[in-house]
Amino acid sequence: MNTSFLSKIAVMFAILIFGVSRADAGQFDVAGAGCVPDPSTISGGLYSQVNAAISFGSGKTGTIVLNCPITNASTITSANPTLTITYLDTSTSSGNKIEFTIYSVKKSNGSFLTFLDYDTDGGSCTQSSSVHTCSVVSLSAFDTANYYYIVQINMSRSSTLPAETFFGATVN
Repeated sequence: MNTSFLSKIAVMFAILIFGVSRADAGQFDVAGAGCVPDPSTISGGLYSQVNAAISFGSGKTGTIVLNCPITNASTITSANPTLTITYLDTSTSSGNKIEFTIYSVKKSNGSFLTFLDYDTDGGSCTQSSSVHTCSVVSLSAFDTANYYYIVQINMSRSSTLPAETFFGATVN
């Protein structure tokens, strides 16, 4: 019998028995460009994508809404998952901010529940030059048997001067 064939069978058997170790197990990462803008964001022409970041288009104001499905929530086994976002906010005005929320979507009926919510105007963030990093720890673990999870980013700008930009999010 062909030894190459036997080797392939042995590898497939090992994968079935022991599984595959993933480098990203236990963590979800998404760049801003990996999130899906909602219809009003698209129809309003509000956003601009530069490299992997999402920011406001030239002269645009309003609220950009981005939805980022957590595609590997079952690998995040922490009892208290942490959501971290990286963004740029050049204004301290209350009309210019980023809100981020993790929604849980019930598999049986599609109902949305707020799992974790944070408003950058109301909390402390770590700032490195003008790039901010905010982390928020949830009070409960993911229940992937009963829910899907989505990170939603709401980026608001009330005047055309601030440079709100969403770079990405991590959940671990």
